[in-house]
Amino acid sequence: MRPVQLASLLLLALVACQPTPASGGKPGTPPPQRRAEPTAENRPAFPWAKVVVEAKDGAIPLKVEVARNDPERSYGLMFKKELPADQGMVFVFQDNREHTFWMRNTFIPLDMIFIGEDRKVVGVYENAEPFSLARMSVGQPSRYVLEVNAGWARSHGVGPGTQIRFEGVE
Repeated sequence: MRPVQLASLLLLALVACQPTPASGGKPGTPPPQRRAEPTAENRPAFPWAKVVVEAKDGAIPLKVEVARNDPERSYGLMFKKELPADQGMVFVFQDNREHTFWMRNTFIPLDMIFIGEDRKVVGVYENAEPFSLARMSVGQPSRYVLEVNAGWARSHGVGPGTQIRFEGVE
C-alpha cells in the first residue's frame, strides 16, 4: 500500500471513530439528559410569596408565584388559563441586566413590570399578546420582573419609579 493511501485510510478511520454530538461525547456513553419539553402536566409547583406595589391608589398586595431558577423561569405562567386579579408571578434573576421575555404557551395577556435592584420599577411592557414569540423588554436593566394581568399596571398608575416591596420572595 502506498504511503498516501495508508494516510488516507488512517484519517478515515480516525474520523469514523470520533464521537458525534448526538452520541453525548465518548463512545459508549449515553447522550446527555435534555430538559423535558414544557407541558401543562409537568409545570413546576412554584413557591408563593407576597409583592406589595406602592401604586397611585395606595399599597396593593399581590399573591405571587416565585420563579427563582432557569427551569422555573422558563415556564413562567405558561399553560395557566386564568390569573386572579390579586395574583401574579415574580421572576428573580441573579444579575441586574436587560431581560427579555416571550409569551410561548401563555394563554393570558399580561403586563410585565420590570424592577431594578433598588426595587423601583424601571419600565412596563403592557398587554403582552398571548402565544407571541416576539422578544419583549423595556430596554433597561432589571433584577426582577412582575407579571400581572394585562391592563393592571395602567389601571393602578404603575410606571417607572413606582416602589415595590417583597415579602418572602428571596
